[in-house]
Amino acid sequence: MNKNYATIDIGTNAYKISIEDAEGVTQFNQNLPSKRIGQSREVDGEYLISCLKEYSEELKGHGLSLTDDNVKVIATENFRRVENSDEVMESVKKDLGVEIEIISKNREADLGMKGALTRAKGVEGKNVLYIDMGGGSTDISLYDSKTKAIESAASIPVGSRLLLEELNTAGKSYEKLIHGNVKRDIRDSIAQFKEMHDFGRIKDNLVILTNASPVLRAINKELGLDRYEPQLVQGNEKKLSDLGPELEKISKMRPQEAINAGYSAFKAAPQVITGAFIMKEVFSELELNNNQPIQASIAGVKEGLIAEMKKADQTKQNTQSKSIEKTQNSLV
Repeated sequence: MNKNYATIDIGTNAYKISIEDAEGVTQFNQNLPSKRIGQSREVDGEYLISCLKEYSEELKGHGLSLTDDNVKVIATENFRRVENSDEVMESVKKDLGVEIEIISKNREADLGMKGALTRAKGVEGKNVLYIDMGGGSTDISLYDSKTKAIESAASIPVGSRLLLEELNTAGKSYEKLIHGNVKRDIRDSIAQFKEMHDFGRIKDNLVILTNASPVLRAINKELGLDRYEPQLVQGNEKKLSDLGPELEKISKMRPQEAINAGYSAFKAAPQVITGAFIMKEVFSELELNNNQPIQASIAGVKEGLIAEMKKADQTKQNTQSKSIEKTQNSLV
């Protein structure tokens, strides 16, 4: 029986679980929506614990438990922005015996890239740009195929849910948004990112991956799927020359218009719209070639963590095998 591995990601938008076996076959995937207390920025701790208990039952069915070494429960630094994060983490530890690991921005970028590379197409020998858009931030990382490492990374403090909350709170319109802090934050973050690497020299020879929902949904619509099917969208591409104007159009829609146009279900529509605005600005500031294909990637941090756990187990097994072999040779 194959050993199973699991990760649970406590995100701004959702609480996500992924279970894979040693061969990389997905055994289970599910996203439960995150929940705040009223209109505050406090996480509903009781609801989070109930979600983790539900996932605990699922883990049992795959021979796992929340406290196993090959099960990781993580949250990004954005979780620290939540006003009651320490209280929630303490409650989770007390009720379930699990410590939520808060990963740094650099660690998040590293894991996101590792995860994306596990399922990406046509990346052999290529540099890879990965754009990871979440509810609380949008992270960009650049993988160098020669050094096999992330050469530069940047975290834009703007995510689809955070932007939506800001707009709802301030009552801002799209027109005001264009000239607001959001556009400036995106511009400044990407300018710093481009300075960290000779981006102008390599930008036309890149494989670009993203998990951004508006991009995936635009590709989903192009494929003619009856409903949003991320697993089927994985690895498909759309040229920036077609994608850019489409994101511009989505970003100016009202929620019902996005639903009627086939870009979203009802609940997701507002964040698809704010996400489209963010991605439109990101692509614009990166100054990419219009013929550049953008590849859909549903793999990220969770898959990166699982890849690391598998590699650690393989290294451990190799070390043990060598030790046994050495002992046997000494007895001959």
